[in-house]
Amino acid sequence: MKILLGVVYYQPAWAYGGPPRVVSDLARQLVRRGHSVTAVTTDALDARRNPVLREQIDGVEVIRFRNWSNSLAWKYKIFVPVNARRWIARHIREYDVAHVFDARTLLNAWVATESAKQGVPFFYSPFGSLPPGQGWRAAVKNVFDHVYAATLLGQATALLAQNEHEAELLAEYGGDRTRIALWPLAVDPADYANLPPRGEFRRRHGIGPDERVVLFVGRINVHKGLECLTRAVAAARGRYPEVRLVVVGRDDGYLQPLLGLVRELGLEANFLHPGPLYGPDVLPVYVDADLFAITPTHFEETSLAALSACACGTPVLINDRCGIPWLEDYDAGRCPPHSQDNVTRTLMEMLADPASLRRQGANARRMIEEKFFWPRVVEQIEARYASARDSRRPGRP
Repeated sequence: MKILLGVVYYQPAWAYGGPPRVVSDLARQLVRRGHSVTAVTTDALDARRNPVLREQIDGVEVIRFRNWSNSLAWKYKIFVPVNARRWIARHIREYDVAHVFDARTLLNAWVATESAKQGVPFFYSPFGSLPPGQGWRAAVKNVFDHVYAATLLGQATALLAQNEHEAELLAEYGGDRTRIALWPLAVDPADYANLPPRGEFRRRHGIGPDERVVLFVGRINVHKGLECLTRAVAAARGRYPEVRLVVVGRDDGYLQPLLGLVRELGLEANFLHPGPLYGPDVLPVYVDADLFAITPTHFEETSLAALSACACGTPVLINDRCGIPWLEDYDAGRCPPHSQDNVTRTLMEMLADPASLRRQGANARRMIEEKFFWPRVVEQIEARYASARDSRRPGRP
């Protein structure tokens, strides 16, 4: 099949978090299975633009369009790819299927609109970004929904949810329940086939073998629940003085408030921020953590970083705003309802039982192998693509 993937950030734009990793991995997996894949994207990289507008990466044709403003893209996640709509309108009919990612970007709206107009089946993965938020962002999203929601939700061949909560949100926003399907995030088994030995990260940063490491990996953003997690660690320190909170990630506007909170709570000796780490560089910290924790304040659905931790054999503490399918079935971690008391209590219960943490870590790895490795997950979407291609209808005149 000839497949078009529409996403505003693509490899190597790792600073934007999980979505570029997932889409880049999906594209690579599809190429390995013999498909022709094009990723249409923007020049977003980080605070800089990517100067390479056209290239082949792992057999994927990557076409980047310059954003009208890289500052808008980097600081506010507003992507305006110049000339992208013209290219999409001209070329979309060449593809058997299209797949767009994230809830509200002009790029995915243009791919969806032209796909519907020209009879190309398209799939929609909101990637945890359906909630409208607050303030000016909510106003902008409401305008977007007024213009494009009917196409994205009403004409997509399938609306793909990461978990049951996102499936319910898609229905609440007007999606047809008969077209809503679960399609989980995935990780590449090759990335976790040869894990580093335990102790490497701890030795590098002077963390003793008996210290209990609670790990967060992700953007340091106010919505990621780091205040809740930091307060929980501060409470746990009263019982476990050797507990250590390690926060890995780039500053997304909340690093200074976080450091201020650490000082306020007297946690300086129990806190480490080594900066952002990507790819193989982050594996040693996953391996050396006793547990991974993410407790967002808003619904963002499944965390790719949490899945990566599980793939490294590290159990997870999440909340009900970033649910992982099958987590409790496998006893691979804990997922309490979001509140400070719940997170604090659950963290202390997990730290109290090292043997249980080790068992949950082994369960987490087994869960990933059986449910979240790419070969299994890509088969599911490949079958959906093929079915849509075979039932393709002509576009509107």
